[in-house]
Amino acid sequence: MAPTNSKKKIDGALTRIWDIERDHCAADPCHFAFNHVLTKDEHDFENPVRKFPEKEYLRFTLNEWHTGEKLQYVAKSRQLMVSWLLCVYAIWVARFVPHRLVLFQSKKSEDAQKMVFVQSPEQARCSFLEHNLPGWLKYAKMSDGSYAPIKMKDVGREGTLVYPNGSRIEAIPQGSTQIEGRVPSLYLCDEASLQDEWSAAQAAAKPCIAGAARGITVATMRLPSDYGDEIAPSDDVDPDSEMRGIARFTSKSGVSGIRIHYTADPAKDPETPQGAVWLSQALAGYPGGWLGISGSS
Repeated sequence: MAPTNSKKKIDGALTRIWDIERDHCAADPCHFAFNHVLTKDEHDFENPVRKFPEKEYLRFTLNEWHTGEKLQYVAKSRQLMVSWLLCVYAIWVARFVPHRLVLFQSKKSEDAQKMVFVQSPEQARCSFLEHNLPGWLKYAKMSDGSYAPIKMKDVGREGTLVYPNGSRIEAIPQGSTQIEGRVPSLYLCDEASLQDEWSAAQAAAKPCIAGAARGITVATMRLPSDYGDEIAPSDDVDPDSEMRGIARFTSKSGVSGIRIHYTADPAKDPETPQGAVWLSQALAGYPGGWLGISGSS
């Protein structure tokens, strides 16, 4: 049965709304992240898939990565979804900006692959985020401004997401040789305090970042480590200088940094009723107690 004129009008209106909303998402990673992205919580047995939390500290951090200094270091406490936020920014860049190369580096190949793609879309973080977007948003922006469909069966490969607009996200292990000869548009380094070769990799990435690229390195404070030593000045700043639990700092070598303390999350801030309950439970479960939660060692 042919669609009625009324249904055609509704379908046409929805299509126009979706087109406008896709362009809005393409213009603003925060709008994309906090309106349409779903994440997962392996500890929630009833509702493991949920809307990406719109929290002030996450919005501040994502906006800073997108509009702030091209090279940034992050010193963070645990369980604040900062690594998930890296994945959100990775897919935003790849899907909305044609011909981008996003390198996602962690200590081991398998660690980096778990952030990008492993076996099926539901397993790794970037692929999970892509796979769980609404159907009308599963499109990549092309060079001519049009949109092409993103089909996960074609996009996902072990450790890689290859988009129809020429962009790709690649998982790489630690080391400078993984970066030398490459020209990433966005270089993301996660769990840097665990990487014995972090300093060499960072030196290899900096010539690219000196151009039009961006580089973001994230980790909790661990000593001894090259990255822990680099971000040590974060311990000396007012922890609430930007907002509750958020502070800016300058690293040992002069790189702009953001310190994200667990108190940035109201659900973990001991000054809130919910945060006080979380802290009492977390202290019992973390090796090292208070230091284990804060990310220091």
